[in-house]
Amino acid sequence: MNKTKIIVVEDNIVYCEYVCNMLSREGY
Repeated sequence: MNKTKIIVVEDNIVYCEYVCNMLSREGY
């Protein structure tokens, strides 16, 4: 479970950065 949680956290960070970049391009 711990390994899975760590992977999920890392994926969330990458996903957040991706979303932030998309919002920046959209002008939000």
